Amino acid sequence: MYHPIQKSIFDAYNRYRPDGPKAQFCYVPYNNLFFTFNGKVITCPYNQKVVVGQYPNNTIQEMWESKPIKKLRDHLQNNDLSNGCEHCKHYLENGKFSGLKPQVFDKYSDVQSDQMPKVFEFSLENTCNLECIMCSGEVSSSIRQNRDKLPPIVSPYDDKFIEQLLPFIPHLKEAKFYGGEPFMIPIYFKIWDKIFELNKDIRLFVITNGTKLNSNIKSVLERQKFEIAVSIDGVTDATYNSIRGNANFSKVKENLEYYNQYCLNNGYPLTISFTAMRNNWRELPKMVEWCQQLKAHIYISYVHKPYNLALWNLSPDEIEKIIAELKKPESINLTRGKSFNRIAYQDFITYLESCMAKNSGKERTIKKNIRGYRLYLRIMDFIRDRV
Repeated sequence: MYHPIQKSIFDAYNRYRPDGPKAQFCYVPYNNLFFTFNGKVITCPYNQKVVVGQYPNNTIQEMWESKPIKKLRDHLQNNDLSNGCEHCKHYLENGKFSGLKPQVFDKYSDVQSDQMPKVFEFSLENTCNLECIMCSGEVSSSIRQNRDKLPPIVSPYDDKFIEQLLPFIPHLKEAKFYGGEPFMIPIYFKIWDKIFELNKDIRLFVITNGTKLNSNIKSVLERQKFEIAVSIDGVTDATYNSIRGNANFSKVKENLEYYNQYCLNNGYPLTISFTAMRNNWRELPKMVEWCQQLKAHIYISYVHKPYNLALWNLSPDEIEKIIAELKKPESINLTRGKSFNRIAYQDFITYLESCMAKNSGKERTIKKNIRGYRLYLRIMDFIRDRV
């Protein structure tokens, strides 16, 4: 028996969707494979429960036709999020619709029974030069070595894996590269070479910490268009450097100038990814203003763990004070235009309001939580193709 999303919630989400209402909440497992650093392959990074295969034990073709992925598709065909999709279920029920991964796949809602995957996401190694305070050794080799005192995680991906990718690359619409730090992962450069040969029309995305920029990286970027996101968690040297261990904010800002101009030259905005925490939320208004100056988009993510850095578990009084501070006119001009960044800022406040309500034990209706989201419907063009 399936347990579909509550109709009122699904209807509200459908009204919000940038690509318009759809029959299903999510089309990710019909289109995507996500390759993780330990060889485990899933369809979505927010659903770690459904493992569709393990490299090198399974081929990519076997993973695409596996029983677990078919079962997940069956659940989502009935809008049932009980098969490992608790992340999206949580945000739906709290009225936090922006940034949900399924929106990125709405454009691929025309599902064919025999179709090839349209998107591959790669997180093949945890190689990283930084030791960010909210990160872990699973995603940063530096943390694993220096903080955890553990041996390196050996990636199973090899040249045979690249050979298996070749039949799929011509059919891909998008390929996304995560880390660690992608520009420090050698196998990515090999994959990019194959993509350059086999698929000139593919959309490429990479999220970098911004510390690396050399002639080799520039050569790769100049061969094909990449959409780029840079992770920056503060606008002052003190805050940024206290969060991103081993990084130098001055150097990152220099590199950011290149990345931003590269994106503008290619006709799309740079994305700046800001992880909101207890020790940096005060800098969010200035971060939004900086993004406005750069003509960049901000993406605000939220820490769940470590708990001592998270915002969601603060007391209602503490969250209320944060909201009041962020709403002050001198913090940010919320009435100025209807830009993507203004909406992202307001969405962050809505998220905090839902956390405050939940922590105070008060139930709030979805209608009240989402009343501000109707503004999104007027700026679809800004977020239609958001990564």
